[in-house]
Amino acid sequence: MCKFIFGFALLFMALPPADAQLRDSATGFFLVEEETFTPPEVAIIEHHEGRSAMAFMANDMNGTEQYLGDYVGSNVLLWFWKAEDQKCLELLHLLNQFASLDETTRIISFVEETRSEMNLFLSEHEVAFPIIPNANVFGEMAYAADLGYPRFFLVNEEGVIDKVLPSSAFQDPSDYVQRLESIFNLTGQ
Repeated sequence: MCKFIFGFALLFMALPPADAQLRDSATGFFLVEEETFTPPEVAIIEHHEGRSAMAFMANDMNGTEQYLGDYVGSNVLLWFWKAEDQKCLELLHLLNQFASLDETTRIISFVEETRSEMNLFLSEHEVAFPIIPNANVFGEMAYAADLGYPRFFLVNEEGVIDKVLPSSAFQDPSDYVQRLESIFNLTGQ
């Protein structure tokens, strides 16, 4: 009986799998497609709001070290954006204005462009707050890259994320001002 089971096992292992086309002919390994799963936007936002913001330390475009822990006691708006995105450019102009109106909320921005790409961008655009280049790692690791660009995280004085605004919150340009006013408490909300 043992010989029969052993022989059957050898025969079974020698037969090609039913899905032989899934085997990579060069390596002999089976090809497995990875299925990505992205939780719903609401679940991502709920996961972040009310939790401590992940600390970071990075040099901005001026070479100044930006450390989230230095801003305890202040509200901090973390803005993730792309320099070539039209929505982000519109928001940039509004954020420059709001930054001058509200001295209690600090803005730190993160772009995925390189330092040299941002130097070219800054030669044509004014930015009134720190920019951290090559920052897509921050977005992918801790600040929900799945929420798209632009996206905002409002961190309160205790270092807790109070509000998350994904890119979908900025679909209609007429809402930009209202959304930013609510972040900067300029409407009394």
